[in-house]
Amino acid sequence: DSHGPLELLRAYASAGRRIDCCNRTIIFQDDGVQYPASTPTLVCARPPGRAGRGAPRLNLGSLWLLVSLQDRYEERATDMKLAHLGATRIEPTYRRILLSFLQGKTDECSLVLSPATLPPAS
Repeated sequence: DSHGPLELLRAYASAGRRIDCCNRTIIFQDDGVQYPASTPTLVCARPPGRAGRGAPRLNLGSLWLLVSLQDRYEERATDMKLAHLGATRIEPTYRRILLSFLQGKTDECSLVLSPATLPPAS
């Protein structure tokens, strides 16, 4: 369920709760829950086309990196760090709107697919 980790990330980020990453695993300490950094989410790297096609989806590690680095993302999200997490670099154009969404400052984000728009699993 790619909706669960995203909701948990938003809940933690909006409350300023600690989210750790260890051995390519994102750890939500307070709840004793962890997911691989490679866990897919409903967030796309750019606004999806009709029916959610054409935009690659970001994994949990990609989102965690943005939440943890925030304003330091540009300088600290190095190619090596991204490669280690299997993360995708989030384009500067979308960082602010995505971070606002992840921190719960906004409830809508053009990068997020609704579960209804997901193509059927093959």
